[in-house]
Amino acid sequence: MPAKPLPSICEIRNNLSYDPETGIILRLPSGKIVSSIKNGYIRFSLMNQRMMAHRIAWALHYGELPPPDMEIDHINGIRHDNRIVNLRLVSMRQNMRNKTQYRNNTHGYPGIVFEDGSRRIKQWRAQIQVDGKPIKLGSYACKTAAIFARKAAEIKYGFSQLAGERKWQLCTK
Repeated sequence: MPAKPLPSICEIRNNLSYDPETGIILRLPSGKIVSSIKNGYIRFSLMNQRMMAHRIAWALHYGELPPPDMEIDHINGIRHDNRIVNLRLVSMRQNMRNKTQYRNNTHGYPGIVFEDGSRRIKQWRAQIQVDGKPIKLGSYACKTAAIFARKAAEIKYGFSQLAGERKWQLCTK
């Protein structure tokens, strides 16, 4: 079943207002703040249709709905921060380059794996995934060298500076 089209920008403006400096969306005429959060994103219903606040914030600020094949990226990674300076229109590919690290990552550095198995030498392996293809960046005796190889690859392939969040807090462990 195809998704229902969003209401027109005029209908949205008649029912909602947006402050680009705070990222707050208000219902009109009540003035109630739209604030229902699920998975970190602000979501709400308007005219019997579920909406994501960041897409509506974009539409209200720029006067047009974002294209359905494009995504709105939260630059700082905070999903409920809908200030216009924190939102950018990107492709899915670009948006995936700004994602945070996985929860099962125990050492805090995406793309870095400690190989400790049947090999005599324990080492850190660095890799990155670009356009769905893994790229091996090398194996290193220390974690710091592997981290720098990963960071250089992120710069080379145009990843966001925030990709993986806290990973660049280097330590000597």
